Amino acid sequence: MKIRPGLRAEDRKLFLSGKAGEGAGYRRVEVEIEREGPKSSWLLISLVEGRNREIRNVLTYHGYEVLHLIRLAFGPFLLGDLKPGEVSSVTEEAKKAGVVWERWESSPYP
Repeated sequence: MKIRPGLRAEDRKLFLSGKAGEGAGYRRVEVEIEREGPKSSWLLISLVEGRNREIRNVLTYHGYEVLHLIRLAFGPFLLGDLKPGEVSSVTEEAKKAGVVWERWESSPYP
């Protein structure tokens, strides 16, 4: 992900410690710095929960703007070259990862 401005020196320790999400009301957020510059930085972020807009909210809380966000994985599944709107079968990978499938038709809820 690309953020603006570049990661400030005073935020570096907080972000690399995984505690950047705590002040914003989220759980641990793992951050790795991919590239840095004075105007912007590229970060690799891993989430524990993945709540709605969590990455953007954490960075906004610390005074950063998200310029470019790319999802690389979803849970145990790497997205690789999957295009927007494209569907892929993940049955075997899901079994290996311990995902249990439920039949939606048997749900007691309408």
